[in-house]
Amino acid sequence: MYINTETLEYPLTLRQVRQANPNVSLPKKPGEATLNALGFATVHPAERPTGDVVTEGAPKKQTDDTWRQVWNTRPFTDEELEQQRLASIPHSISPRQARLALLQAGLLSQVDTAIASLESPAKEQAQIEWEYATSIERSSEWINQLGGALGLDEAGIDDLFKTASTL
Repeated sequence: MYINTETLEYPLTLRQVRQANPNVSLPKKPGEATLNALGFATVHPAERPTGDVVTEGAPKKQTDDTWRQVWNTRPFTDEELEQQRLASIPHSISPRQARLALLQAGLLSQVDTAIASLESPAKEQAQIEWEYATSIERSSEWINQLGGALGLDEAGIDDLFKTASTL
């Protein structure tokens, strides 16, 4: 990659350097002296660091007059972490997956009692959904009500959906 050393426009390809200098015949791999005479320089790559969020910054001119690529890192924000958490939760699972996950968690035998503990009309809706649904949606209100009756909080229900999606 290249940088325009006058405007600091970056990143530029060799093609863009050529287009900016239509009356100059540049070799296939122009040297630094040739590029510098035209107001451009090669940006030497730097190893990409590890981190939560890594972005490329503006190149920096070094003491030896070369230009070096710069990387910026930062931790994820709370909002980004929450978005990642939500993205990891399946939107729906099959009834088979739900039953297997509840079995693994030791909760399957408690489902009928938990449904019966709900108040009408939530109890009837949950019973119909439990018996006849072809998919179980995480965003369904009856899932939150049933989860609560089983002693699960939102995170517990999310974990159950994650486990179920692997079964």
